[in-house]
Amino acid sequence: RRRCRDAGAATPVPRRRVSSSSAGGDVVHLHEDTWRDRGDIVRARLLNRAGRARRVFGRKTVAKPVDAAVARAFLEEHHLWRATKAKYAYGLFLQEELVAVATYTKRKLVKRPDGARRTHEL
Repeated sequence: RRRCRDAGAATPVPRRRVSSSSAGGDVVHLHEDTWRDRGDIVRARLLNRAGRARRVFGRKTVAKPVDAAVARAFLEEHHLWRATKAKYAYGLFLQEELVAVATYTKRKLVKRPDGARRTHEL
């Protein structure tokens, strides 16, 4: 069993490898602690990759600002890395159901060799 070092772990974490087929299919790397701590989200994402999740079509949705508490709760429930601190939050609604959230940091000055520009991080 190969071991890898997780950035947040004090000890090496076993790496799991799942392949959809032996003839060059997709490979999914799954850390044991992720499966143990956030297994419900991992299962949902695997079902989505297998085409067995509910599809939401973008044209049937509406994007609206949401408050930080709503965005944080949604991300804690549905995102593997949970919520991060952000200044702006927008939700994607299918009728009245919140189906996606995007959060953005405040504007930052990014310096590059071709010049500086202001940008937001997703």
